Amino acid sequence: MKAVLARFSALALIILAGCSEQEAAAPSAEPQAVTEEAKQAGSIELSGSGIWGAGTQVAFGSDRASAEALLAEVTKSAAQPTSNDECGAGPMQFSRYPDGLTLNFQDGKLVGWLLEEGSSGFGLRSGLYIGERQADVLARPGFAAIADSTLGEEFYFEPGRLGGFFEQGKVISLYAGTNCFFR
Repeated sequence: MKAVLARFSALALIILAGCSEQEAAAPSAEPQAVTEEAKQAGSIELSGSGIWGAGTQVAFGSDRASAEALLAEVTKSAAQPTSNDECGAGPMQFSRYPDGLTLNFQDGKLVGWLLEEGSSGFGLRSGLYIGERQADVLARPGFAAIADSTLGEEFYFEPGRLGGFFEQGKVISLYAGTNCFFR
């Protein structure tokens, strides 16, 4: 029994050390309300559990084709596919959109997203946004700084299972789910 526990503990430490992502939330079995903003044509809304648009949710764990079809329908933009076989979470594929959004995939499933500075046309269910003042984010309930992040001034926001980065007193990027960050 001790040997099994020792192996389990060692495996858990290796996983925690090697992964640089937040755990992707399992798709919810209960239907969730869609906001009016997400129902509007041309609007994508991001959450800690996936993406919304045109009255449809594509949750983390959904197939890549569904996620890309939703973005193509709503944004009328084509994605630039890329990949990285050396992510801490394992090989990942990405769909990068012209407006600063990147969708992250593993084994053909949506596992996360990253929204960067310069983005437009994307809302967040949490109300956070790129360019928001750091002081305003710090005042929100559920905010926690990630101490000793090697990536810069990083934070985590709950509720919402979102992460992000500050630079020069403002939010410069937001993310949810699994990402390919090198820590």
